[in-house]
Amino acid sequence: MPSQCRKRAAPYGESLAEPSDATGWFPAWLLLRHRGLAHLFRADEIPDAGTAARVFRHLLALLPLESQGLSDTLIAGRRTLRQLCPAFFRSYMEVVARRGLSSRGP
Repeated sequence: MPSQCRKRAAPYGESLAEPSDATGWFPAWLLLRHRGLAHLFRADEIPDAGTAARVFRHLLALLPLESQGLSDTLIAGRRTLRQLCPAFFRSYMEVVARRGLSSRGP
């Protein structure tokens, strides 16, 4: 697991103990908590600048799928997120469970 990925399950405020690392994760953290912002970005606009950027790019495609209910595409997307950063994936699933996003139908 990439070292910069290990502490992403913690709330963003707690990760500020490592400001050089934390700033790169802020876009993904914010998008996860405010998924309505996803429409402001296109994945091809986000440079491939490390794990945090790859997670952010992936969230742009994954978050809209959550409101459509469980599907093979959603499960595959979650699996990819878990491979990118297991700690962020845990945080992601906690947020999804709290919101009950997957329980909503089309």
